[in-house]
Amino acid sequence: LHQLNAVLLRYPERFLRATGFERLVWLCEIVKDGAPVRGFAMPPAKTLVLDPAAFDPGIFNHEMFHMVDHRLHGHPGDQSAWSALNPVGATYIGLAAYAEELRHGRGLGHSNPYFMTDYARALPTEDRAETFRVLMSEVALAAERRASSGVIDAKARYVIAALDELASGSSVALGLR
Repeated sequence: LHQLNAVLLRYPERFLRATGFERLVWLCEIVKDGAPVRGFAMPPAKTLVLDPAAFDPGIFNHEMFHMVDHRLHGHPGDQSAWSALNPVGATYIGLAAYAEELRHGRGLGHSNPYFMTDYARALPTEDRAETFRVLMSEVALAAERRASSGVIDAKARYVIAALDELASGSSVALGLR
């Protein structure tokens, strides 16, 4: 609870209201779509579901961006401006293919020049949420990845702009500008 409190206190109240976030459900040993997960967002229900035994501020941040995305673009909403940031060769592989990579010991790095993390390659929604997670939770990695790739930097700027579109000044309040 101390970790959760620290994470929540980082977010401005006006930002949390703007996301629509109303409740957090603690649920142990979460299985979603047949696979164990540490959390997931249910934006239409204004709810985040997290496993308290595996609580990680980064997971909270990732799921919170799904709330932002939903509030701005619906479920999940085609974002042509986002798609335009990906050069030829930067393709999403889908959740099933990503899960298959994990089963074979791959998919946990940060080597792709177009995606903040390997998981970001799964879907556009996960790409945005992972970009936000790293910006919020792994500041040094975010700076390194942004410096190494113009594509990743552009995606980070897109995510930061989305925060301010939702609630003006949020990026400054969150320490991202």
